[in-house]
Amino acid sequence: MNSPKLYHQLTNALRQGNTGSIFNWLPEVPDENVRAALHTVISTDHETYLTIKKLLQTQYPPRLALRHFFDRQREAHQSRFFSFSVKECTPTSVGYACKTAVEAAIMARLYVAITYLCSYAIDQGAEFILVGLSSVKDKVRLTIDADVSFFSCIEEAQDVALCMAQNHIRRINGVLSVEGMGINAKLSRLTLSLDTG
Repeated sequence: MNSPKLYHQLTNALRQGNTGSIFNWLPEVPDENVRAALHTVISTDHETYLTIKKLLQTQYPPRLALRHFFDRQREAHQSRFFSFSVKECTPTSVGYACKTAVEAAIMARLYVAITYLCSYAIDQGAEFILVGLSSVKDKVRLTIDADVSFFSCIEEAQDVALCMAQNHIRRINGVLSVEGMGINAKLSRLTLSLDTG
């Protein structure tokens, strides 16, 4: 999954809603585990897939798609706690009414990355996920707190959801930092800084 070509093909296929083309090039993925994980992501994780599809359609308000994703996760995992909050954000800086198509595309990719990261945390058994988004002018700051320690090894991760999240973050020139919290760093805080200007 280190090939930019494969990332590009998958992103285009998701954007077009063409899952058939994804399955067609899956044999090109050399790692059998990654290949199986990709198949699972596309064929069984319908909520995540539908959310990603909506987010990549930049005319769809990203916050609504992400809130819908969290609402569905709350319904499916009632014993877990999920929170998504937006603080001190101007409408244009969070994709509510973006000034330009470029800004809208950047914010859509940001929300796609959030969705992938949270989806992975859910798969890892996180009991709570707190997502916070804030901005000052063209500077956007995202934090994700979760009770799983996977964030500490995100740069070396082979999981498809984490690879996809990192791909979108790189494409918008986002800067990631990760810190462990609590006893034995069982809690994680991921911070993503982004300049939309």
